[in-house]
Amino acid sequence: MNGSIPARSSCEDFRNATERCHFTHLDTSGAFFTWSKGRGRKHLERRLDRSLCDDGWFEAWPFTNCIALPRVVSDHNGLLFSAGKSVPGGPKPFRFQSMWLLHSSFKELVANCWSTTRPAGCPMYVMLQKLKALKSCLKQWNNTVFGNVHRNLELAPAKLTAIQQDIASNGSTDINFEAEVLAKADVLNAVKHQEAFWRDRARVKWFTEGDKCSNFFYAYARNKARRSSMHCLQVGGNLLTDPQDIANHVVEFYKSLYASDVAPSGVVDFCKVIPSLVSEDDNSVLVSIPTAEEIRRMVFPAPFTKVAGILLVMMLLALCNSFSNKIGYIQMRILTSLC
Repeated sequence: MNGSIPARSSCEDFRNATERCHFTHLDTSGAFFTWSKGRGRKHLERRLDRSLCDDGWFEAWPFTNCIALPRVVSDHNGLLFSAGKSVPGGPKPFRFQSMWLLHSSFKELVANCWSTTRPAGCPMYVMLQKLKALKSCLKQWNNTVFGNVHRNLELAPAKLTAIQQDIASNGSTDINFEAEVLAKADVLNAVKHQEAFWRDRARVKWFTEGDKCSNFFYAYARNKARRSSMHCLQVGGNLLTDPQDIANHVVEFYKSLYASDVAPSGVVDFCKVIPSLVSEDDNSVLVSIPTAEEIRRMVFPAPFTKVAGILLVMMLLALCNSFSNKIGYIQMRILTSLC
C-alpha cells in the first residue's frame, strides 16, 4: 500500500525458500498488512510478518491460526499464534461417498431400497420419503461394508504381513496361498477407499490424471478444514476466541435478525437507480419451471462424483445409474414413474 514496489527477486527468493522447505503460509485474521510507517501521502504499509508451518506441525496441531493484533507501540502488528488438536463441532451432515461406487452391491442396494419403500401421497412427498429411506439404508450399509476406512488401511497390511510370515515359516499351502491373495486384494481396496474418501473431502476437481496420492488429498482436506473453521470473531471491541461464545453470538445475531420486522430504509429508492437489464421476455424465461430436458442437459453431463453438495441430485443419479450401465444418460421419465 503506497510506496515503491518490493524487489521482485527478493520476493521470488522468499517464495522459493518456503516451497523448498514445504512451508504453508497461515491465513492471518485481523489486519492484512502487518507493518506501517509514515503519515499522509508518505504512509506506507507492507505485509512483512508471517506465520509459516510445515506438514509435521499440522500433523500434531491440525487447527492452527494466527491473528494480527493492533499496532500500539511498535510499527509492526503483533501476531497472536494459537494451535489446537481439534475444534468442537456439531453433527456431521450426510454426504455421498464416491467410494461406494467401487462396491459391487451398491447398485442393487439402491434399487432394492427404492423399490421396497412405498409411502402414500403426492409424487413429491413420495420422492422425499424414498430419499430419506435411501439415506438411512446407505448410512447403515456404509458402516457395515466400509466402516472406518483409516482403520481398515491399518489392519489390512498387518493381516497380509502375518500371512506372509506364516508362509515364510511353515511353507506355502493352498489355504495360506488363497488367504494371501485375498489379503492383497483387501490392501488394494483399503487404499482405494481411503483415497476416494480424502478426494471427496478435499473436493479437488482439477486433479484427474497422474499418480494416486492419498497424502496429497489428505493435506488438501486438512488445510481446507482449517481454513473453514472459525477461530475468532470480532464483536465490537471484543475478540471472541472461545468456540461456545462464538456459537452463542452467531445464534443470537440471527435470532434478532429474523425476529425483526423493520424494513431497511432507502431500499425502494435504491432499487430505482438500478438499470433494468432484463427484459420481460427474459424474466419470464428465468422464473419459469425448467423442463425435464433442461434438467437432464445440466445434470447428466457432469461427472458423477462432481455434483457436490446436492444430495437430491446425487441420490437420483445413483438411482438412475442402478438401472443403466451408461453413466450420464437415462431415458427421461416423469416424477411419478421414478416414484
